[in-house]
Amino acid sequence: MNAFQLCMLCCTLSVATAFADEPDALPKIVTVDGVTYSNVSWRTVTPGTVTIFHQTGVASIQLAKLPSELRQHFGYDPQKAADYLQADSITQAEQAKRIVEAQTVRARQQHQAALEQQAAQEQASQASPSPVPASRSNQNQPLQSTTVVKLDFSNVDFQPPSNGMSCAALLLTSGTRATVLYDASAQPYLDFCASQRGVWNQQERNLAQSSASYSQRYWWEQMHYDHKLPTFVAYGVSLGPTAYRLVGNSIYQEMGGSITYIWR
Repeated sequence: MNAFQLCMLCCTLSVATAFADEPDALPKIVTVDGVTYSNVSWRTVTPGTVTIFHQTGVASIQLAKLPSELRQHFGYDPQKAADYLQADSITQAEQAKRIVEAQTVRARQQHQAALEQQAAQEQASQASPSPVPASRSNQNQPLQSTTVVKLDFSNVDFQPPSNGMSCAALLLTSGTRATVLYDASAQPYLDFCASQRGVWNQQERNLAQSSASYSQRYWWEQMHYDHKLPTFVAYGVSLGPTAYRLVGNSIYQEMGGSITYIWR
């Protein structure tokens, strides 16, 4: 933590302490950007934001968007607020970068370990006697389900390529993130997914900037999240709990029953 961030933290703690003892002096209802919050409990205050608990949840509101009397009450200073928000944004970006870098290193290590394990198995197989041919009932079995995993995801963040393989972080529809390795054949599909998510994000920003009422926004957001959030599918060979090597986004089954994963 650098000196500026330490200063901002100290300022945050001092402001929060100053107002912790006077909750009754603050309003229980406040409207910000057309959204009305009721049963408000005012909590942590920073040079740039204030956290509130309200009737339907928790919100973090920029001091600049509060009514003038509340800005004055919280000692709002535009320059200090801008410096704090900029430092906070940089800190969050650095934390996200460290997380992705750690996931990338772990995925590549798991990928290398899987390759070494596969090579050892092939070497052992070559040294052992030839196996007895499988019965006809086993000849047309599809690829084992444990080797390939279906990944339903809604967002993709690309990382720099390394050793001929590119790396990306997928946001799965379950809410977890998965690190994936892929080659050039997967790039067009992942580019398309990122583009579609970009369109959705722009629609979300347009809604946030519109003059729609709170009820209209709430209805639209529910519909958007329930039905309009783009979801995509890819199949990957598991390299670990949350790491995969992508093999395709579609399944092609031949007449004989064998399954091939392809990119469309």
